[in-house]
Amino acid sequence: ELSGRPISLNTSIADTDFLMSQLELREQLDEAEGVEQLVGLRLEVEEWLQSLAREFVLDYADEDWAEAQDTVRKMHFMANFLLDIRQQEDKFEDDDYYDED
Repeated sequence: ELSGRPISLNTSIADTDFLMSQLELREQLDEAEGVEQLVGLRLEVEEWLQSLAREFVLDYADEDWAEAQDTVRKMHFMANFLLDIRQQEDKFEDDDYYDED
């Protein structure tokens, strides 16, 4: 809920630039061949999340509830993507650990 208004995190994001960027990031995740590549991707996503958090603060201060809700959806999307990156990092690290034995 945002200022008394419900937020549906399942509502589609209409920002095509954001969605295209997400497709590119997803490709980078799928094509990553090791932890090193994932670290760079994770840092990029963490920076993006910080930027979205700053954007949310501005939207909230301006009482631009529609934009604030959209920003929350983007933050949710990016947070989930960050979890996917961390899971892939763990998988690579586990694979490396067992390959060394």
